[in-house]
Amino acid sequence: MYENQYQRKLEPPVEFLILIGIWVGCFVIGSVAAIPIWIGMTGKSLFDMQKEMFNPANVDAVKMMQVVSTIIIFFVPAFITARIASKQPFERLGFHKELHLNRAVVGILIMLCALPFVGFLAEINKAIPITASAKKMFDGFESQYADQVKLMATFKTPFDYVIALFIIALMPAIVEEVFFRGGLQTVLMKWKNNSALYTVCFFVLIGFAYYISVEQKGLSWIFYIILLISLIICLVVSKIQNFINKWTNYPVAAIILTGFIFSAIHFSWYGFIPRVVLGMVLGYIFYYTGNLWYSIIAHFFNNALMVTILYWQYTKDKKIDMEVGDSAPWWAGLISAAVLVGLFILLKKLMATKVYPDSIADVQNNSSQNQYLK
Repeated sequence: MYENQYQRKLEPPVEFLILIGIWVGCFVIGSVAAIPIWIGMTGKSLFDMQKEMFNPANVDAVKMMQVVSTIIIFFVPAFITARIASKQPFERLGFHKELHLNRAVVGILIMLCALPFVGFLAEINKAIPITASAKKMFDGFESQYADQVKLMATFKTPFDYVIALFIIALMPAIVEEVFFRGGLQTVLMKWKNNSALYTVCFFVLIGFAYYISVEQKGLSWIFYIILLISLIICLVVSKIQNFINKWTNYPVAAIILTGFIFSAIHFSWYGFIPRVVLGMVLGYIFYYTGNLWYSIIAHFFNNALMVTILYWQYTKDKKIDMEVGDSAPWWAGLISAAVLVGLFILLKKLMATKVYPDSIADVQNNSSQNQYLK
């Protein structure tokens, strides 16, 4: 079996628990770290933060809080976990020096051509019926997110556009790809016969779908009891687990699950399905290239395109419309999907051999001759 001299023996379930455990701790730390930044840069108390957060006078503090918190919440857990597992954490996460322009261009084209398909999926997402209480909750999340983006995308000067590119486009692209693709997707690909995790996630998804689509009153709790019993049965019956293992051992399962978690973290129902697909697209770019830089470049392009559209809107009309580009007709979605398949085929052909990150090479290959392309 392939053994990297820089890696330590760390079983995938243990690595997964370390990653999630550190993430939970860093989520708390990142949230708390925003408090002294707010107080120090605004001179206002913690109790004023919620009502003053979207005041344009406090935009610099909000930007700094955003940068610090995202680094702590996403980059730090993945890096620490990779450092525990390897003496070369950046290589384990998928960072490699060799970059090829043609592969980067194809990655950018993939993200660009995915937009009509994502827009079509957004229309489907919006058409899914949900309860009035769920709609009120999700509308609140969307409004808060839109207000935050508009605040950080206030373009008084061209320099503000550059700052917005850094905070809204570049930083999220780096730290999210490090955590979701370099960290989470990689360990899920290593973790074979992991039917229990996929089973639990599937039933959680069913429970969530029921919660937002059916008013919770009367005998609604019976559904959750039945769901729990069904989950237990699926977990204890070996034939069911073997069947699930058969399908979830394929890399696509790890890519899909990572995409779902990537989307869920954004707390946006109306963009849930589109973000799942975008997460899968980025996951496949990383999977086929074995180099995290390509998915970071693609992710940055997607974010930077949004920031550029917002900048164009602001300079033209002095206002920002967050709905621009969020929908597409079905025929555009189908054409987009077909083009995406062709571009991924092209990306695979640009790779002389199948390559993988160091962290999953030992389970995907049986010899040390499979190395990264130079």
